Amino acid sequence: MPVYDDAGEGAVFVGFWVDHDRGNNILGATLTLRARHAVVLMAFLAVLVTFAATRSWLFWRFLLYNLISGKAQDVSAPALLR
Repeated sequence: MPVYDDAGEGAVFVGFWVDHDRGNNILGATLTLRARHAVVLMAFLAVLVTFAATRSWLFWRFLLYNLISGKAQDVSAPALLR
């Protein structure tokens, strides 16, 4: 059942839908949210991106340290197998 955010001429569909002007189901997939839910989603995505960037920086910093210090080893193999 369609859910609309407002009644009248300015009614906006809320939920998942496909914008066929953009192409197939993948490229045209769209999510429309109410303002309150959009703020919550944006806050969650900001925390997720911050966490992923922090973890990525720790990984790259470790690799750069090993390369610069001249102690570059195969970090994919466990220490016992080297």
